[in-house]
Amino acid sequence: MPQDEAKYPNLHDLAASIGKVQIYWSFLETEMRTLLAKYAPPGASRGPVVARWRKILPIIKPDALDGTLSKLIADIDKAAFKRNILVHGIQTASGDPWRSDGAFVVCADPQDLHHTLRIGDILDLADEIDRIRLLLKKVEFAPEQPPSSSR
Repeated sequence: MPQDEAKYPNLHDLAASIGKVQIYWSFLETEMRTLLAKYAPPGASRGPVVARWRKILPIIKPDALDGTLSKLIADIDKAAFKRNILVHGIQTASGDPWRSDGAFVVCADPQDLHHTLRIGDILDLADEIDRIRLLLKKVEFAPEQPPSSSR
């Protein structure tokens, strides 16, 4: 590789890592939608998928706040925070391919605190979201019951 050729992640790589987070998050929400389709009562409220999924947890997993699922919920909350500031709060982005630490975004959270997410952090977030999705698929829920309006 010639000396003058950039060798570190650039803005294109940074954008691809953010896209990976988005795609993996949509896969996670698809798992949640599958559970909503099986267990949510007819006419269930609309809104964010994660919030609706949490609302039906007591129906499909009465011990939802115990053990493994409790940890999974905490992991989802942590990943959701990072994903949400990445999606809704980017203040600046850098993709300097001549610096090893040159690919990052600075995001504002709802309290207007700023967080720097480097490309490695973003790729780790994508992997964490996918790990959560795979764990969610393994959770054993109550036997499938047709949704009823009495729930």
